[in-house]
Amino acid sequence: MLGLTWQLHYNMTRKSRPALAAYLSARFALLAWCATLVALLRGTRYDHVHVHHLYLGWALAVFADSNHPISAVMLAVGAGIFVQGCAMSQSWRPQ
Repeated sequence: MLGLTWQLHYNMTRKSRPALAAYLSARFALLAWCATLVALLRGTRYDHVHVHHLYLGWALAVFADSNHPISAVMLAVGAGIFVQGCAMSQSWRPQ
């Protein structure tokens, strides 16, 4: 959470208003898409799929876009969480 807060502050202080609006709207549109997919999976045969690691890691990595060491660490952590979610999610296949 600290990395995400830093990334948002870093972009808010260094980007112009139109660039910041594009950055935030694109990221939050992706998060809304993920939330919609999770909501649509409820009550289906894929309800048992644990996508929280996949979406959490992916969402964290999406926010890391600056050419800064902290942003690179945040991207690495987000990608690591995402890959862990892929590796542990053996339930993608229908049963």
